[in-house]
Amino acid sequence: YTIALAAGNVINFTVIVNDTSTATVGGNINQSSQIITVAADTVVPVINTSLNKSLSSIIQNDVINLTANTTDLAGLDVGQVIVNDTGFNRFFNFTLNGRVVQFSQNITVACSDGCVINFTARVNDTNGNFRTNDTIITV
Repeated sequence: YTIALAAGNVINFTVIVNDTSTATVGGNINQSSQIITVAADTVVPVINTSLNKSLSSIIQNDVINLTANTTDLAGLDVGQVIVNDTGFNRFFNFTLNGRVVQFSQNITVACSDGCVINFTARVNDTNGNFRTNDTIITV
């Protein structure tokens, strides 16, 4: 059974057991309570990225596939790939669902020899924790 609570909430579990044995008049009754305080999830997700081509062999007009492998114990929510190779950022957003998710984006290298490209992958978990992975290359 899953109970979804925000951090800081308290839940009280009470269990009452009644033994209706005839050995004791009215039976035997026992009660036990357990109070649980929900702690905040502050653990950031894990994100590892890879490219389909060696960093040192990327040239103009190559199609690069950036793949992000992500994990989080609470669950993943949003993934994002950001590419800056032409002086402005291009954003690619992904809706994620699950604890282990892979997302990827194909990018055509638009800049010429000597330019610097920043490939960024970000992931948010269902509790708002995020992590970023940057890969910077020179064409």
